[in-house]
Amino acid sequence: MANRKITAMTALTAPAEGDVLPIVDVSEAAAADKNKKITVQELFKGAPSGTESAPGIAFESDDGNGIYLAGTDNVAISTGGSQRISVTNTGTTITGDLTVSGTTTTIESTTVTVDDKNIELGSVATPTDTTADGGGITLKGASDKTINWVQSTGYWTFNTGIEVGGHVQVDDNNKIRVGTGQDLNIYHDGSNSYIEDSGSGSLFIRGSDLVLEDAGGNDYITCSDGGAGGTVTIKHLGTAKLTTSADGLISNGTGSLTIPVGTTAERPSSPAQGMIRRNTTDSAFEGYTGNAWAPLGGGATGGGSDAWVVETDQTVTTSYELGSGKHGTTVSPTINSGATITVPSGAILVIL
Repeated sequence: MANRKITAMTALTAPAEGDVLPIVDVSEAAAADKNKKITVQELFKGAPSGTESAPGIAFESDDGNGIYLAGTDNVAISTGGSQRISVTNTGTTITGDLTVSGTTTTIESTTVTVDDKNIELGSVATPTDTTADGGGITLKGASDKTINWVQSTGYWTFNTGIEVGGHVQVDDNNKIRVGTGQDLNIYHDGSNSYIEDSGSGSLFIRGSDLVLEDAGGNDYITCSDGGAGGTVTIKHLGTAKLTTSADGLISNGTGSLTIPVGTTAERPSSPAQGMIRRNTTDSAFEGYTGNAWAPLGGGATGGGSDAWVVETDQTVTTSYELGSGKHGTTVSPTINSGATITVPSGAILVIL
């Protein structure tokens, strides 16, 4: 036998799909027909479909792990004999937990659907309020729309307005706080409700018509806008009793108006012009003129139903001038030093 020289073959690190490999076709009976060749492309196309527990392309040391054809247009990856990833012509399904390690995770889908009803943020190894500070959600727009938790305030903070389509529930003793300095507080303490304005300004309640009513719907105070005359009406169980007007107050009732009642000694210590009251010492109505208390015209009085006497003070302590177009009658008064009585021209003062 002649000697043959064997030439060492060069390693091919990047075979093309048309490169060929020798292969023994065991399906051929004749030895001469068994030796054949196959391209690299056909070799991989001819891989067996396999199953979930026995993948077509597997690892010799652990053949329950690999790739198999799970169905038409469905390539799957199996580990431990169970499918973990399924890639079809419509999408990808991952069975089991998914951990993504990196700096940025980008999802470019139109809609993200999460079946889990709870989403955790800031899930670090040892979560604290410090690690949670600034956490939240950012919606990109012309400017960022954010919901963030701020450690220094302990509040969720929205950088835009919030529109609520349902009820807002605030439990007892928890307050709705308004203002940078939390000047306005609205809350219920379990028994009563409060609106507290602790600021230095005023509390304004504005509206075209303002109505204060009880739980039964009965009006007690109604404030009407300028189109209705700008009036304030005080009511009793919805029935008007007193109404403001441009000229003063209008009594709407048919009953009575109760004014202050007391003795002479109980007169106000600092009276002002226009005050009226019932003086029980003199059994008379009186008003303050700006200088002195004077009886209001009530006619004669007397015992029982007898009206036979008009009582006057015996001493004049303050200067007085008869009113325009008026005459006067009095009974021998004592005029104190410094007090004067002025009778205008045409007027008559009769002293009995």
